Amino acid sequence: MLSRRIPELDRPNAWTLALEAARAAGRAPADLTVSDPVRAGLGGLDAAGRAALASAAVARHDPDPRGQPEARAAIAAELAAEGCTVDPGDLVLTASTSESYAHLFRALCDPGDVVLAAQPGYPLFEPLARLEGVVLGHWRLAWDGRWHVDEGALDAAFEAHRGRVRALLVVQAAAPTGACLDAREREAIVARCAAHGCALVSDEVFRPFPRPGHGPLPTFLGESRVPTVVLDGLSKRCGVPQLKLGWMALSGPPYMGGFHGVSPASQLLGVWPTSVRRELVEDRIEVRVLHTLESP
Repeated sequence: MLSRRIPELDRPNAWTLALEAARAAGRAPADLTVSDPVRAGLGGLDAAGRAALASAAVARHDPDPRGQPEARAAIAAELAAEGCTVDPGDLVLTASTSESYAHLFRALCDPGDVVLAAQPGYPLFEPLARLEGVVLGHWRLAWDGRWHVDEGALDAAFEAHRGRVRALLVVQAAAPTGACLDAREREAIVARCAAHGCALVSDEVFRPFPRPGHGPLPTFLGESRVPTVVLDGLSKRCGVPQLKLGWMALSGPPYMGGFHGVSPASQLLGVWPTSVRRELVEDRIEVRVLHTLESP
């Protein structure tokens, strides 16, 4: 009765079955897949955080299609303190990074279009893409003492899905490998996106957490050569998964220029779930967004 887009999540894999058997036998294996900082004793809200959530301002409903201007300004200020300049007008707020992906897949892709992601990689990409009617293609991360981009495999993935790739997904630091793109690899990624006319989507929720003794993790914030969306969120920064606030920072070439002072992509993504969807049709913003992705 359900859509074929619904992932088959009711079939446990071999790892899940083995874990359940171990627990049923009374063994308590160390679960290295736990991703909840609070459960692992690494996070939680302090008194100041709880007080912020109790503010009377949260009861006021003053909607903006891209998110509260005050919140976007605060995020831009936080990024500026990290050395990254982002205009609040180029930020779009969402409920979570997963919701950001859903909006992006719907905005960038028609049913059957392709987004490319590294393998091994983030396992949630497959069900997120499938729910939006999008095909997830893979390119290989190679290992030779460190993880690195296999450029031949990346080119082969583009060739296998010629003309259908709408976005290239990267995660820095990547899950589950912890790998980050070096400068040469970032240039190679941008060059492929430019050559194939697709968007670059960089998930950087772990960027504030470099390994001890290492400098800041790399970022695609402000990338101007190809249509670029950088994803981030509050829950990872605070170590509190229930703080559901994500954001997308949009940038790109000059031909992505403004619509009433805001990039067409920001308008499209920002109004997606709201009552002002009528403006999408009347102003034909979706046509402009697709044009920016197809322009040379």
